[in-house]
Amino acid sequence: MSRPRLRPTAAGWVFAALLTVLFLAAANYGNNQVFLLVFLLAATAALSVWPSWRNLRGLTIHSGEPAPVFAGETAWLPLTLPGGGGTPRHGLRIATDGGARDVALAAPDGTPQAAGAALHLRVPLPCPQRGWRPVGTLRLYSRYPFGLLEARLDHHCPARVLVWPAPAASAPPPPAAAHGEASDTLGDLRQWQEGESLRRIAWKIWARSDQLLAHGFEGAQGSHAAVLDWDALAGDAEDRLARLARQVLDAEAGGGDYALVLPALRLPGGRGERQRHACLRALALHGSAEAAA
Repeated sequence: MSRPRLRPTAAGWVFAALLTVLFLAAANYGNNQVFLLVFLLAATAALSVWPSWRNLRGLTIHSGEPAPVFAGETAWLPLTLPGGGGTPRHGLRIATDGGARDVALAAPDGTPQAAGAALHLRVPLPCPQRGWRPVGTLRLYSRYPFGLLEARLDHHCPARVLVWPAPAASAPPPPAAAHGEASDTLGDLRQWQEGESLRRIAWKIWARSDQLLAHGFEGAQGSHAAVLDWDALAGDAEDRLARLARQVLDAEAGGGDYALVLPALRLPGGRGERQRHACLRALALHGSAEAAA
């Protein structure tokens, strides 16, 4: 657990400059009343050091896992600050190094937190680009009691946000695999299960990608899965990813099964939240070292 660090605020520097001017004026004119005022103000500032440091002493930051979002949206990082042994806290704020605004700590209903109660909040994280968005450093700080000093705690947060590519407004519907004999397209394939006949394995796919896939995957209505194919779309990489993201959302909304074909990755047919997340994750990480993970 790191210790709070203290530094003067802008108001603190102005206050120190004012005391210096008053002290010089008192010394120049021999004014005892001004000397008394300077010493009283200086003593007040000195006494604020302890409550400022104590306000953050013993606090730690526990971060949760933010949910994935589409590029251009804002992710929300859940944070918990455990209670600090009954010590009341005042004027706490938290900020990130990613340009997010400061968030005042308060109870969910806006009422003051009880002394020693755990603090729960969410910090906004802008996510302009697809891929992994690291959270970075969280800064917990307070300018209690007089705003002359800032006590701060810096916490490196290991959490990161998966940012999916922003879906295009529209995309051409993907072709569905034809009925009939089993073929070696991903729309007709599913993961091979142990105990199945070896004759069902798509050996051509296995030879190309080392994936054990089986023939005969059909959708809920007896139709084969639609194939969301990179090569079937035109445009640059980001345009194709945006259209594929739209196709994933449309296919999931339609209730059918769908497979995804990327230059370096192939996902067999499926449906539901697990399939949706797997496809969007593959699109988000396309071109990165984790694309095939």
